[in-house]
Parts: sequence; C-alpha cells; structure tokens
Amino acid sequence: MVWLYKKSGECVKVQGSYELRFAKLLDTFDPDWIKPSIWQRNHQFKWIDSNNSIHWYTPDFWSPKINKYFEVKGYWSFKQKEKKLFIENLNDVYIIYEANLK
Repeated sequence: MVWLYKKSGECVKVQGSYELRFAKLLDTFDPDWIKPSIWQRNHQFKWIDSNNSIHWYTPDFWSPKINKYFEVKGYWSFKQKEKKLFIENLNDVYIIYEANLK
C-alpha cells in the first residue's frame, strides 16, 4: 500500500506503483476522482462466474468528471480469466495496463 496526497489535500491509499502513477495522472485531469471502497455498493458491479457463484467487482478508480471507472493492471493471472472477460465487457470501465503508464 502507498499513500498519495491529492491536489485537494486528501490522503488516499493506493495499491502499488501502477496505481500510484495512474492516480497522479488522474489527479491532474480530475481532482475529484475517488478510489472506491469495497463497502461502497454504488461503485460495484455484480457478476456470476461459470460455477454460478456471485462476485462483486470494485474498480480501482472513478472519475466523476467523465463518469468512468478505471482498472489498473500489471497482468491478469489465469484464475482471473472470467473476471477479466466480465470487466472487458463493461462499457463504464477502462482497463489501464502497465504498458499504458510508461
């Protein structure tokens, strides 16, 4: 975990260097961005896997300025294949990969 001070002075916890890099970029574009919590149901998406198990997905960031979510990933593990496909099909979520941050 890494702490970032937004331009607004708010302190936000991000996970790792990729999220930190993206958060700094997002802060210049939309200083009102948030890092949704798993407890904020209004920022979650329900999905069901191939075993009919229910899951909740919370994106890494939300920009109220453009009303879009962002998921920052270095890579996807094999176990995350179904989740990745679910996220790729959400129109409201942009996936930002490590290569996009360089």
